[in-house]
Amino acid sequence: MESEDRFYDLAAQYAETGSDTETDFLMPEELATFRNIQSQLSYASPRVVPEDGERCCVHFGNGDAQLAVLEIVPNGAVTLRHPDILGALMGLGIERRVVGDIFPTDKKAYVVIKRAMADFFLTHCFAIGRHVVHTAILPSLPEEATPKFAEEEVVLSSLRLDRFVSTVFHLGRAAAQKAIQEGLVFIDGAEEKRVAVTIKPPCRVSFRHHGKVQCGSILRRTRKESFVMGIRRYL
Repeated sequence: MESEDRFYDLAAQYAETGSDTETDFLMPEELATFRNIQSQLSYASPRVVPEDGERCCVHFGNGDAQLAVLEIVPNGAVTLRHPDILGALMGLGIERRVVGDIFPTDKKAYVVIKRAMADFFLTHCFAIGRHVVHTAILPSLPEEATPKFAEEEVVLSSLRLDRFVSTVFHLGRAAAQKAIQEGLVFIDGAEEKRVAVTIKPPCRVSFRHHGKVQCGSILRRTRKESFVMGIRRYL
C-alpha cells in the first residue's frame, strides 16, 4: 500500500538524483491519496500513467514510463476472459501490483504490465486455461483496445458533487444525493459519500451502473457565474 510518505520519498529521490522513478500500479484509494498531495510534488513532475487507465502508476520525471503492452492471441476462435488471463499471470508468480488493465477483445487480449515483467511472461506463458496462446510485446495499446469517450461541455451551477452528478448523469438532485450517500459514486476510484465535497479537476467520477467521466478544466464562467467544464464521457 503506497502512503503519502512513499510519494514524497519517490519525489525526493527524483529531485536528488535526476533519475526517473515510478510506483507500481495503484489501488483506487492509493491514487486518491496521491491526488490529494499532487500539487505539493510538482517539483518532481509527477504524472499518472496510463492517463486513461483504471489501474495507474505515478511516474516522477520527464522520461517514459516503464510499461509495456502484452498482446495475447489464442489458437482458434475463442475469447480469453479477464479472470483466466489474470489467473495465468498470478500462476507464474507475477504480483498483481505490477499488472495494470486487462483488455479482452473478440480475438485477442491486451495487458498493460511493468516492462521488467513483460519478457518473463513472454517466455513462460504458452497457455491460458486450455487454450494455447502466442504472445508479443507492443509499444502501446492498439486502437481497438483504447478507452472510447466523447468530449462534452457541461454547465454547472456549483462544483459540489451532488450538483455535478445531477447535471452530468441527468437525474434530480435528491436522487443524486441519495446515490452518493449509498456509496454508488466514486472519485478516482475511491468511494465518496459526502454530497457537498468539491470536485477538483482533473479527476474521474464514476457512478455505478451509470458510467464514468473524466473532469477537465474549467473553460469559462457564464453570465450567471456558473462553471463551464470540459469532460470526457466514457462510452
